[in-house]
Amino acid sequence: MNRLKTIIALNLLLLSVFLTGCATSANSGEEDNSTPKADIEALAAECIFNVNWYTQDGEYSSGTSFLMDSDTHGEKLLVSAFHFLWPDNADTFTGSQLPEFVLGGEVFNAFTGDTTGATLKNCLIIEDADAVPAADKDVSAFTIQGGDNLKTLPISTRKVKKGDTIYLLANLWDTEDIHENCVYEATVIREAKGVLYYKLDEKYGTSGASGAPIVNEYGEVIAIHMGSNGSTRIAHSAESFMEQINRSSLSDITYPAELTSSEEEYGEVPEDLKTYSFDKTDVIETTFFTLQLDGVTLTDTLQSQTAPEGYQYIILDVSLKALDAAPVDMYYSDFVLYWADNYCYPLEAGYSDSQLPDEYTITNDVTSGQLIFYAPVNATEITLSHLDYYNIDANEVYYNAYYDMYIPVENWTR
Repeated sequence: MNRLKTIIALNLLLLSVFLTGCATSANSGEEDNSTPKADIEALAAECIFNVNWYTQDGEYSSGTSFLMDSDTHGEKLLVSAFHFLWPDNADTFTGSQLPEFVLGGEVFNAFTGDTTGATLKNCLIIEDADAVPAADKDVSAFTIQGGDNLKTLPISTRKVKKGDTIYLLANLWDTEDIHENCVYEATVIREAKGVLYYKLDEKYGTSGASGAPIVNEYGEVIAIHMGSNGSTRIAHSAESFMEQINRSSLSDITYPAELTSSEEEYGEVPEDLKTYSFDKTDVIETTFFTLQLDGVTLTDTLQSQTAPEGYQYIILDVSLKALDAAPVDMYYSDFVLYWADNYCYPLEAGYSDSQLPDEYTITNDVTSGQLIFYAPVNATEITLSHLDYYNIDANEVYYNAYYDMYIPVENWTR
């Protein structure tokens, strides 16, 4: 599973914040046919999607998508961002290469997590699609199969102006407070050269929202979200991405309607798997490596990011060491933080200079760094967990055990 795709260097995207210009005109004489917010909430519940992507780099879920009708291509299109579909270790990548890199995808309802029964069919060849900081080029689009009953969102032709009320339709931070209806009210700052700048409360983390639709008060898509820096958010305007889509052609590569996930290939984790428990002062020894907890830091803010209301960042300083001479490849999702009946993976790299990369290799020399999570401020105990497994061959995985370390939620140094 590819762990590098949720966000690709969103901070670089912010270089374009300094573009000049402002959308100053608006349609005059229009009747007020604005859509009640409750109806926009209903749109969000039915019209935003997550995709489990199958690519040459592996299988992963990243970003947010929506469906639109296309007169140019005569089919429904699933629209999202381009930057999280950029291959690992690729210095350059173009929209014309995307159809061969993507191998298919399953479409899920972003609000409920339920499968829609739809899968990707064809990829649009958007020649000038590009990743950050080219927010005005950051778009991907696909036809689908098996989604005849799925609803589409209309694309706006109205002018956007400073001060307009808009809504981001996405699943932001899985908390009861913020995830309630997937609709987040925001305000337009300006639009310039295909990029929309808007203001959203800083308490809303937008990790995973790239490609999410932003609608106006009429329920029409005016842009797709791309990145954040505090309360300033950046999006690709509808006028710009529609121009790219209308100039695109349909790839002749057709993806399979049925896809085999890695879970089906490897089998589910046994329910009776043994669990080894540790305290914060212990050293965990797995099949391949040891882990020592060196410190715990609690904070509400991390660089320019503020934790969602009711949550805090939890920074774990750890030391890792391979047991044998052979190096061990590690991934950010090798560790999970549990509290009560919920959990999260470490935040992906970019929050701290000491943060462990999303992918790294450890040897029998000590590797030290930070794992950064978030958890409710009222959690009294958290558990750092690792599932120990390894591949026997290409189609079989051996599951060994869980390793759990119980950690009081307080600042602590070894």
